[in-house]
This record gives sequence, C-alpha cells and structure tokens, in this order.
Amino acid sequence: MRDKFEAECAAIEQNCTYTAETHHIVAAKQKCLGNALQLVPAVIAAGLGVLAGAGVLPSWSIWLSAAAAAISAVTSVLNPFAEYSSHLNAAKGFTILKQDARALRSTFSVPMTDDTFAASTKSLHDRYSDLVRSAPETANKAFAEAQKRIKAGTHTLD
Repeated sequence: MRDKFEAECAAIEQNCTYTAETHHIVAAKQKCLGNALQLVPAVIAAGLGVLAGAGVLPSWSIWLSAAAAAISAVTSVLNPFAEYSSHLNAAKGFTILKQDARALRSTFSVPMTDDTFAASTKSLHDRYSDLVRSAPETANKAFAEAQKRIKAGTHTLD
C-alpha cells in the first residue's frame, strides 16, 4: 500500500512542476505586457508634450499627447499587473506544494506508519485540489513551453 502513497506524492510533485512552470511563464509575459502598457503611452505622452510645447511639432500634435496620456491613465486604473500577480502567486503555491510532495515521498514518510503516511498524502492531495481550484487559467501555448523547459532539464537537481 505504501507504494501507492509514494506514487500519489510523485504524481502531485510532477503535476505541480508543470503547473508552476506554466504559471511562471504566463506571469513573465503579463509583467512585460504590463510594463509596455504603462510605460510606452506615458513616454509617448511626455515626449509629444515636450516637443509640442517647444514648438517643434505642430499644435495639433498635442492631441496625440493627450490621447497617449489618456491611454496611460486607463491602463493604470485597469492594473495590468493584477494578472501577473495572480499567476506569480499560483506559481509560488505550486512550487511550495511540489517541494512538500517531494519531501513527504522521499524523506518524511520513512519513519511514518502506513496510516500516518496515508493521512499526510490525503492532506497533500486536498491542498493540491484547493490550489488547482483557485489558480487562474493558463493557455495551452504556455503549458507547451513549460513542458519543453522541464523536459530540457530545467528542474533537474544538480
């Protein structure tokens, strides 16, 4: 029976590895998008404002500056970093759970009785289910990228 608990811990560890990596990939992309959505319009607005104010550009270009400033204001209110944060938190949660599954399977279970190991494995499984339930959705493309990274040995211990 012990081998079934070890197999469940290994499955949770593997699932968490792939899911955490996927969430890290999505979070990194969201961070880049958030930076672009906040910085680019603000820089354009500032540059156009200065150039229009200095008389280098025609006076109608101030409307372009105003439009860029409005886009910057809207993206600040929409908070493009919210999705980044939720994916990063999910990635961290799955990473923690992955480490707990590995430690339970390979170390902590050794002195445990079968009943204690069963209860610990059930608790781990319940935590995994709760995390899956609360994690934001990811895309198949991000999962494929995560799968490629993992199979390349990214998470192999040195």
